[in-house]
Amino acid sequence: MKKHLLIYFLIYFCTLWVSDVYAQKKNSFSIETNLNYLHFNYKVKNAKNYFNYEASFLASYYKTEKLKLGIGILYASKYFYATYNIPDPLYKKEYRMQFIGIPFFIQRQVYQYNKQLYLNALFGFVIYNCINYDLKSYYTNKPTLYANNLCMTNYIDLSIRTGIAITIRLNERFLLNTKPFIALELLKENYNHAYPDAKTISFGGEIGIEFLLNK
Repeated sequence: MKKHLLIYFLIYFCTLWVSDVYAQKKNSFSIETNLNYLHFNYKVKNAKNYFNYEASFLASYYKTEKLKLGIGILYASKYFYATYNIPDPLYKKEYRMQFIGIPFFIQRQVYQYNKQLYLNALFGFVIYNCINYDLKSYYTNKPTLYANNLCMTNYIDLSIRTGIAITIRLNERFLLNTKPFIALELLKENYNHAYPDAKTISFGGEIGIEFLLNK
């Protein structure tokens, strides 16, 4: 199923690329900064999210007015906890993970209204590397246990993302972007300390400001 979804999205966006009409001069560039909210779904009911976010900086290339390619760097958090039934002496675990990532994306305009509002199809992926992982274990019969710096070396995570991007033109140079998306996790974390496994599909939303360099 995962392979079929990935092949479908790749064919779809390659088709858009080939069929694109050149609506403006080539070699237009932009930079943007974004803030994302992430909601992870877990396979066990006792696992809950704290507030998880990403902060990113992107550089983009407009092949045409309708087709944008981008790459950047981001910081991401993954904070959550799991509770356990009393009388088990272990009643709660807190997991605090931090990542550095490299996002790649393709964005294709599918609709515009009055040259002020744009609807775009979005597809991309993010490569993550863990930079910090701390674990707290709470017990009823002894003090809290702390474990720090649990990231495994030479291990990356990969997330495929697809969604829509709604763009509002603020003026000739600045755009406001909002991007609801779903994330398909292709590589799972494999850390030193087990934790409630996340489901394959997670959800998120992004808001950011884009600056056009050479419009």
